[in-house]
Amino acid sequence: MLAKMTAMLVAASAAGGVYVAPTPSRGGELSSCPSLIGLQGFSNAAVKTATADVMRYGRVSRADDLAASDLSWQPSVRMMWRTTTHQVKGKRVGEFVLGPTPARRNSYSVIVKRSCGSKILAHSVTFTTVPGTKSHPMSCEACRGTFFLIDRRGHPLIYFAY
Repeated sequence: MLAKMTAMLVAASAAGGVYVAPTPSRGGELSSCPSLIGLQGFSNAAVKTATADVMRYGRVSRADDLAASDLSWQPSVRMMWRTTTHQVKGKRVGEFVLGPTPARRNSYSVIVKRSCGSKILAHSVTFTTVPGTKSHPMSCEACRGTFFLIDRRGHPLIYFAY
């Protein structure tokens, strides 16, 4: 079933779809990388969608997270939902999102650059989840979540979350 679904997504990408077959990683943390096909800059609408996707990531459903993820990240999404036993439903309470920020400014960008190269990094933005409120954020760096996204044909897609 999974192989059939992946084959359908890859076939759809050939017709100008959103889900394009990943490219091999050069090694490092990421096992595969987003394709450069169809990448564009983030519009205001894509930023709004990306912010909502980041806030919902890991909270609503596996299907929701797969839809918001590039094919290169989908194996990690499946693993997360298979191994996490305490999914919290709904909006994150007491958390907000910072971004978008050019990915090259993020300290985790070395991971993406090592695995996928500078071209993917140049097309990427990051969003960061921060506990607290915008007026009173928690300063705990370990409490924050960082998400790397690309925009393919107007659809923001998560391809790395840390």
